[in-house]
Amino acid sequence: MNAEPYPIKVSVCLQTYNHAPYIARALDSVLMQETDFDYEIILGEDESSDGTREICIDYARRYPDRIRLFLRSREDVIYLGGRPTGRYNFIQNLNAARGQYVALLDGDDYWTDPRKLQKQADLLDAHPDYALCFHAVDEVDAQGQRIRTVRPPGRKPVYRLRDVMRHNSIAALSVMFRNRPEHHPLPDWFRETRYADWPLHILNAAHGDIGYIDEVMGVYQRHAGGVTQHIYDDVAAPNLRHVDTLLLLRRHLGHRIEPRRFDEAISAHYEAAGRHLAYQGEMAQARAAWKQALRWDKRNLRALILLLVSIPGSAFFNRLRGMARAARTLRPTR
Repeated sequence: MNAEPYPIKVSVCLQTYNHAPYIARALDSVLMQETDFDYEIILGEDESSDGTREICIDYARRYPDRIRLFLRSREDVIYLGGRPTGRYNFIQNLNAARGQYVALLDGDDYWTDPRKLQKQADLLDAHPDYALCFHAVDEVDAQGQRIRTVRPPGRKPVYRLRDVMRHNSIAALSVMFRNRPEHHPLPDWFRETRYADWPLHILNAAHGDIGYIDEVMGVYQRHAGGVTQHIYDDVAAPNLRHVDTLLLLRRHLGHRIEPRRFDEAISAHYEAAGRHLAYQGEMAQARAAWKQALRWDKRNLRALILLLVSIPGSAFFNRLRGMARAARTLRPTR
């Protein structure tokens, strides 16, 4: 990656594997973008077995000036926890990006606003202090029915590193960030993270603020399966997986980001996991999580209060246990 000026304004990194029913829709949503600048599509195809590769080859032939197609091999796949991932494809796409700014998209997601790239590039141009920006997205089920609109807490125009460390609310398909030469290539530890996009957001947010556009400009496709096992109840697993990721980042980025910031974020995720566990009636595990929260940040007042009022025999504890029992009786059967 050469220093500025960049040869192109925006690189769209599109990763795909076994997305035959969706990849044309994703590509069309990028090709429909209306901009006053040039952009490229870095299309990484991970040797699919369902015809996705053939679709990508056809699009690359039809749009040779727009699409740069990279045909990956399954021999290069990175495994995490014994499971294959798209991490190698993701990393290589980022390394190939030549744009001043980079946008992300997976082959089963798509954009809905033809001015998305223009709006985000304009925002970054107008705010040199922004390291990245993102927007709201709709989440749909396998049948395409809308489940919810994903927006960050508070819907503020500007977020900061502390916010993204505590709330992983930036959908990958919504982000645009500055293409920094110091991130080429990405560090080796990036291969070890549970997530691909969230650590990248944190890495970028260490350089500046995060702009937010409160408009729905894309759709995230939810798929069944992929449930991660954890020693805690599944409902708390997301927060605890975030803890694992933050611990890894703390080891490798502690020289760039104050360790205290990681400690506070780890504490916040433990505290949130404890609340989920308490709601499920798992009070012993909830207390263990709150103790961990206080271990990482003794100033976490919410964790301290929750831990104190959860002592068996207290009036609040009995009320909480009753609420958990009532919730379990109302839970729909599967």
